[in-house]
Amino acid sequence: MIKNLVSVIIPVYNAERYLRRCLDSVIRQTYSKLEIILINDGSVDSSGDICDEFAQKDSRFKVIHQKNGGVSRARNAGLNAVMGEFFTFIDADDTIDLSYIQLMVTEMRKKEVDLVRLSWYRGEKKCSYGVSFDKNGCYFVTEKNIDDLLWFANIWGLFRSESLDSTRFDEQLKYAEDNLFVLEYFLKSKQKKMILVNKPLYYYTIVNASASNISVIERLKLSEQFVERVLNIKCDVNLLPLVHKYAYQDYLAVYYYLLDNKLNVKDCFYLKDVQKKIIAMRKEGCREKNLSMSIVSFIYRHHLSFFIHLYRSLRIY
Repeated sequence: MIKNLVSVIIPVYNAERYLRRCLDSVIRQTYSKLEIILINDGSVDSSGDICDEFAQKDSRFKVIHQKNGGVSRARNAGLNAVMGEFFTFIDADDTIDLSYIQLMVTEMRKKEVDLVRLSWYRGEKKCSYGVSFDKNGCYFVTEKNIDDLLWFANIWGLFRSESLDSTRFDEQLKYAEDNLFVLEYFLKSKQKKMILVNKPLYYYTIVNASASNISVIERLKLSEQFVERVLNIKCDVNLLPLVHKYAYQDYLAVYYYLLDNKLNVKDCFYLKDVQKKIIAMRKEGCREKNLSMSIVSFIYRHHLSFFIHLYRSLRIY
C-alpha cells in the first residue's frame, strides 16, 4: 500500500446526469494525494465516455470497464484495485465538500482509529447517526458501545486498507449490503475503533424518493436475509441487540409507510400483522430511536382503527 494515498472508489452506472458534478468535487479536494477508481458497470449512456475523459485529463484516475453486475460487484472490483493506505466510497450521483477527505485523513491519524465517518446532507436535510456527540462534535465507537448506534447507515467514510483483509460486499444481498460491509469491516479491523464527526460534508442526492407498496413490503423479506448474514459473522461480539434494533426500525418504517399511503383491504390486513410484530419486538426490549418517534408510534399502535377510519374519510373528499 502507498503511504498517505487515499483510494476513492466510485461505482458508475448510467450516471451521465450527475457524474461530472461528482468527479469535479473529487478533483478539487484540498487533499490531493488521491487515486480515483471509476468502475463503469456496463453503463449504456455516456457515463463510460465521461470516465475516460476525466482519466485523460488527470492521471490520478483509473477506469475499470466491466459488464453490468450490480453495485456490490462494482465496489468489489474497486476494492481489489486499491493501492492507497486509506480508501473511501462515493456514489456517482453525490458530491463532497472540498475538505471532506482532508478532514477524515486528519481525524484518522490524530485519533488512531480504523474508520472515520462524518455526518451528511440528504437533499437539504442534515443527517447523522442518532448519538450524543461530545463538545468537540465527536463520538467514539468500540466493541463495547456498538449498540449505541441506530445502525451503520451507509458506507461513506474513510477506511484503513490494512484492516480490509478479505472483507468484501455480499454480491447476493440486494438490501443493506453497505451496512453489512461496514459492520464486518469494523468487527474484523485491527483496533476496532471508529469515530463519528458531526460535520456534514457529504451531499447525498435524492434521485427517486417514491416507493411502491410492493417494494416496501418486500423490504421486510430482504431485511430478514440481511439479519441472517449479520448473525453469520464470526466475532466475539453479541450482535443480537444491534440486529433487533435494526429489524425493529425496519418494521416501523414499513408500518408508517402503509399508514401514510393508499390503504386497501389487503394493506390493512398486512398492517395488522406488522403491528403485532412490532408489539412482540417491543416486549423483547426494542424501542424507537427518539421521543418524537415514540409518541407517534404509541398513537399509531393504540389508535390504529381511528387513523384508518380518519384516513378513509378524508380520501372521500
